[in-house]
Amino acid sequence: NMKFLKKKSKKEKDMTPEEFFKGRKWVTMKDLLEMREDFGRIAIIDFCETKRIGESVVYYIENRRFEGSKSLVNSASMGREIFENYIKADSPLELNIPQAARTEIRAGAEKAGQMATAQLGLVFKQATTEVLKMLDEYW
Repeated sequence: NMKFLKKKSKKEKDMTPEEFFKGRKWVTMKDLLEMREDFGRIAIIDFCETKRIGESVVYYIENRRFEGSKSLVNSASMGREIFENYIKADSPLELNIPQAARTEIRAGAEKAGQMATAQLGLVFKQATTEVLKMLDEYW
């Protein structure tokens, strides 16, 4: 259920990210992140890297995988990785979100514990909301 228009004037592989986005009308950053086109995802990551917020796009994609996991074991493992890579203080890809939200999300994630996948999912939804707000500001 994408809310953007697709127009292809030349092959995507020959387009720059700017050309790719110029030919489309986007409603929100979430629409952009949900596209199925690999070139588009690469282009949005490149765009966000120039704004120094590339980790937010990668977090969003990883969180979508977490949300879609049907395996409790895989979900627990993915949840732990997301926490370690994006939420935990001084993590390698620490999210660029407001400090108050970051503190609340960390506390919720630590309280949920490693195996409480459903609770961790709720915490990650809060982080995703903050990430999308921030990305929309840049877009």
